[in-house]
Amino acid sequence: MNSLLSWLDDRTGLVSVAKEFARWSIPSSQRLRHLLGWLVIFNFLVLLITGLFLSSTYSPSSQTAWESTFYIQHIMAGGWILRGLHHFASGSMVVLLAVFFLKIVFDGAYRAPREVTYLTTLGLILFTMGLAHTGYLLPWDQRGFAAADVFTNIAGSAPVIGPYLQQIIQGGNVKGHQTITRLHFLHVAVFPMLIFIFFVLHVALLKRLRERHPATATVPAKKLIRFWPDQLMTISLSSLVLIGVLFGLVYTFHGAHLFSAADPAEPYSAARPEWYFLFLFRFLRTPIVEHLGLAFGAIHVPTMIAVVILLFPLIGRSKAGYYFNIVFSCVVFAGIIGLTVMTLQEDAASKEYQAAYHQAEKQAERATELALAPAGIPVQGALTLLRTDPLLQGPKIYASRCATCHPWDGHDGLGHPIEGKGVAPDLANFGTRDWMKAVLTDFEVLFASTVNAKLDGEPIGDAFTGGDMAAWAKDHKDVLLKPENAGDLNALLEFFYAQTGRPDASLTNADLIAKGRDMIEFGELTNGEFETTCIDCHQIQPVGEDKALGSVGTAPVLTRYGSKEWLKAFIAKPGDKAHYGTTTNAMPDFETQLSADEMDLLVRWMTQDYYKAKPAEVKAVAAPAE
Repeated sequence: MNSLLSWLDDRTGLVSVAKEFARWSIPSSQRLRHLLGWLVIFNFLVLLITGLFLSSTYSPSSQTAWESTFYIQHIMAGGWILRGLHHFASGSMVVLLAVFFLKIVFDGAYRAPREVTYLTTLGLILFTMGLAHTGYLLPWDQRGFAAADVFTNIAGSAPVIGPYLQQIIQGGNVKGHQTITRLHFLHVAVFPMLIFIFFVLHVALLKRLRERHPATATVPAKKLIRFWPDQLMTISLSSLVLIGVLFGLVYTFHGAHLFSAADPAEPYSAARPEWYFLFLFRFLRTPIVEHLGLAFGAIHVPTMIAVVILLFPLIGRSKAGYYFNIVFSCVVFAGIIGLTVMTLQEDAASKEYQAAYHQAEKQAERATELALAPAGIPVQGALTLLRTDPLLQGPKIYASRCATCHPWDGHDGLGHPIEGKGVAPDLANFGTRDWMKAVLTDFEVLFASTVNAKLDGEPIGDAFTGGDMAAWAKDHKDVLLKPENAGDLNALLEFFYAQTGRPDASLTNADLIAKGRDMIEFGELTNGEFETTCIDCHQIQPVGEDKALGSVGTAPVLTRYGSKEWLKAFIAKPGDKAHYGTTTNAMPDFETQLSADEMDLLVRWMTQDYYKAKPAEVKAVAAPAE
């Protein structure tokens, strides 16, 4: 064994290095700083190892970045653990570096002869922050794309070289494929290489300091701590605690969150950087900073703070300077913490942000649900999958085209509350059995908001709430809601729902449908009858029949009422004689305002005609493969 160790030491020197570490002693006053330094190294190794495994699967392009990240998160065995460890280790790295820096300031470990060592420490902190910032952009989800937008805009605000720097980083005038490849290059090559160079330089400088200015020379032996076994045991136990915390966070949050694929055409109101950059986000939104410009808040102020920190060795030569450095550092960190907390509190209290965030969460869940569907992600990429999904695009079209008049369960379809009740009915239940019941028994209540609608600039008043249908519903409400007529009402609702052709309409009861069909023609109830039947005013051709009942008159045609076909025709021309006609219709024609694709997405969303995951697939969304 001794001969083997001698052979190894003769060729590598590793045994001598190990023996030197075993004999190494440090002052007990420096124990925490040394521990923090070793924890930073351990944390970086976690990032390096997990990053190498992630790089073996990640594909950096605008069409594959999200897709490969999705594969890691939800398909690859253990991928969510790797990605989660990498994600949370980047956060712990920031915390460790912040504490390590404060410890240096309080110890005055930047003073002679440690000035250059201090500068290498600042370099390591700077490059690590660059590593963290570029890292959370790489999934190329909505948040990453928004963060990349901020990142390139900040670079572009730099004096003189800003516009050129922005073009170099994003690979042209707009962000796209070249942007993510260059950010990936910065993350996996440039910043790691700089960190390695500065780390080697830092270690070499520390070794030179120990040789020329041994800290143990003036310290009593009883105040020294041997690296082996005391300090090494502390480092090992602390590293185990750190990795345990990281695994705990990964398990609690089931890895790192992944939002939906980035869509440059979609605004993202919930855009926020990672928590360790929230302070800068909030600082840039401060009124005075917004007034002075992006360059002032993102370039000039940070540069001034960095210059002061860089001059700590010079400032700290005197006792007053030493205390100035401590106060300055505490003020900066207090500002960072204060701005971060302020952002979190403001976001929690903001209805607009919460609505946008919940919408982004829904979109992320839906993106995962679609990607895990049997059809999977198309060759055109996940963005195509999202842009053609009615459940994602329908609410957006509704919010921009319909919500100014029609609320959707009290909001605009995207979760943003609507003040008041609009000027037209809330359509969240349109075409459902509940909607049909409200039309038959509470028409006046359902259409109450229409009194505020305007036709040719004049209020339409009670054109709906005081019309024939409102009167019919009011006259027949009591008889329809009689307990002995409950079966009749159900039959009527079943008949009308069957006409919608919705995905679950085939599950309706055939006997009830037949009974309801007779009721609209003859109006006979178990206890009582209709004074006027449905076909006395409305024309309807029941599904499966080749002849229409009734004739086109003063009331809308009810053939396939509530179906996709009926909705498309109605939205295109609500003033047509088959619908409201021109005398009471206050709704504009959307025939030329909506493209065929937009109309299809909107109507399919309103009628719930879109892919829905089966229970097993829903479970897969909630619990990515391990």
